[in-house]
Amino acid sequence: MPQPDRIVEIKLEPSTGLPVPEDDPIEVKLGDQRVKWVANFPFTIDIKDFTNYEHGKESGNGRHNCVTGYFGEKRKHKYSITANGKTNDPELDIKP
Repeated sequence: MPQPDRIVEIKLEPSTGLPVPEDDPIEVKLGDQRVKWVANFPFTIDIKDFTNYEHGKESGNGRHNCVTGYFGEKRKHKYSITANGKTNDPELDIKP
C-alpha cells in the first residue's frame, strides 16, 4: 500500500520574500510516496528531469497546491519553487 503524500508547507522568508519549504532536502519514499506542496499564495514547482506533476492550482479555500507522481529511482532531484517573483532551488532526496 502506498505511503501517504509527503505534505510540504511553503512559506515566504520574512526578510527576503524568498519561497522556502519547511524541510530541505525533502525526503520521499522511492516508488511509494508523492510530494504535495501547499501554500497560501500562488507558486510553481519545476523539478529537473521529472515531468509528472501538476503546477500550483488553487483549491476552494484559497490554498494553492502542487502534487508530484511517484519517483522511480533513488537519487537527489534539484527543484525550483517560484513565488513572489523569486526562485529558490532546494532538493528532493528519494530514499529506498
